[in-house]
Amino acid sequence: MVKKIFKSKPGIFLRNNIGFKKVPMLLPSSNENSVSVSDTFIWRTDNNFYTVFKFTDILQLFYDCKETKIDLVFYDDCNNIIKRLNILTEAKNHELIIDEKFIGYKGLGTFCIFHDTSRFDSNIIISNRCYVGYSYKNNLPSFVHGNYLSKHKSIGKSSINNGIIQFTLFRNNSYMIQNNFSKFDKTELFFTNPNDIILKFIINEKQFKVKKGGLLKVTLLKKDLIKIAKSNSLFIRPTVFNYRNDFIDVYHS
Repeated sequence: MVKKIFKSKPGIFLRNNIGFKKVPMLLPSSNENSVSVSDTFIWRTDNNFYTVFKFTDILQLFYDCKETKIDLVFYDDCNNIIKRLNILTEAKNHELIIDEKFIGYKGLGTFCIFHDTSRFDSNIIISNRCYVGYSYKNNLPSFVHGNYLSKHKSIGKSSINNGIIQFTLFRNNSYMIQNNFSKFDKTELFFTNPNDIILKFIINEKQFKVKKGGLLKVTLLKKDLIKIAKSNSLFIRPTVFNYRNDFIDVYHS
């Protein structure tokens, strides 16, 4: 009984807030339905950028499923759905160019990938981490794989859910990015908020907020170390863009 309470959602919430055996991510259950889980990927068409997305039909590749569907959902930086693609294909591997023509304007946003099929009996949880490349001034893209799991959708259902990344009532979480940034002209940190509450944190004594489902870019110049402090998120992990002249290096922290 105690073990069951310990692993329940209320129990995990209590543990996270008192700092006892924290659980930063809580995956959905597959007891009733199979679930497709997605990262919150970042797209950008601003400032001489375009985005390349490489993904695989993992239901077809690993489970030999037929009649599979890939659902791509694109959001702007305020969490508004601006585009949705349903891809029905027999191909296993895909590449998508996300540029100004595809999105419709110069800007920033996020997107997710979900897998679906009409013929699947087993109850499983699948996650497609994928690779996203960012081309700056038409140079070769710098690729990075998925940052963290954030949204999920039951296979055969339409509603998209979040709540995987866990938060605390108190802003007592800190995160140090393990890199020295002093040799770069500038650094951009991209923060996504996959939850239903406002994400809050402090960098260099300046407070930042990201609303539900939103995206925020923070630009820093010539810093040695970057510490993200006083956050209410248990897994605050920005995507990093480092610049030196026309060279960029993109990675998750």
